[in-house]
Amino acid sequence: MKKILLITFSTILVGLLFSCKKDDDSAVIVDKPELTLQSSAKEVTIGTEVTFTVTSAKKPVVGAVIQMTTGEQLKAYKWTPTKEGVYTFTALKAEYNLSNKVEIKVVAAPVKDEASVSYKGQAIALDGTLLQLDKFEWADEKKKDVMLSAWSFVGINEQLGKMFFVFFNTPAVDLGSGKYNYTLPDEKNVSNVFVIVLQKAADGKVETENIAFEGISTSFKLAAKPSGDQIKGEVEVNCTNLGGAAFKFVNKGNINIVVDLKNKKDVALRTQLFSKK
Repeated sequence: MKKILLITFSTILVGLLFSCKKDDDSAVIVDKPELTLQSSAKEVTIGTEVTFTVTSAKKPVVGAVIQMTTGEQLKAYKWTPTKEGVYTFTALKAEYNLSNKVEIKVVAAPVKDEASVSYKGQAIALDGTLLQLDKFEWADEKKKDVMLSAWSFVGINEQLGKMFFVFFNTPAVDLGSGKYNYTLPDEKNVSNVFVIVLQKAADGKVETENIAFEGISTSFKLAAKPSGDQIKGEVEVNCTNLGGAAFKFVNKGNINIVVDLKNKKDVALRTQLFSKK
């Protein structure tokens, strides 16, 4: 009797084990669906809105979270950059696999060319401007201990016959053997600034209309070096009192520049050489 029960129990056990094994073999593993992330642009300027789309099997997916690799998450399917750089995004949603990566390059917005002067309450458009290295000079002619780069920045309105000059210095670089190199003006290295307004009379003579040595501030934001005869950047010169009124000289975008002393231009006589016409 015991032998029969043992055989019966063993048969049932083997059957159960076989049944479980069969069930395991028949189990189906279901893969999560894929997410696809796309952006409206791969390269944009600062302040330009980028929109995203998230799909799965070519169908729109709502409610996904778009995040940067830094962990920052977007509040919607759009993003407006505030700084230059390369940013990487992915999309994620529960029950979906992580999406592909999308890289977006953000660059500075191009500066629109502008050249104008505010003088005696009048806004004056300029026909041409020029930033020019004039010479190298000693800070103190008697001591001859510090060499400076001497610059002029000029704007001209031919119809009014007016020329607006800003003269200033920047440090010079001693190359040895009596040779020097210039330093481009920046936010901190400009000194000895003064402003002159010249007026061309009917007889062709040029006379000084106004001059100022005080109350002058400058802002130079230029590229690291010129490209040919131009340099990209922004220049702004302000004077609190020139001829009894505030003065502002602005030049943005591609600025004409001459840094070769052998190719100096007499801007008072040859304005056509750098006119924007």
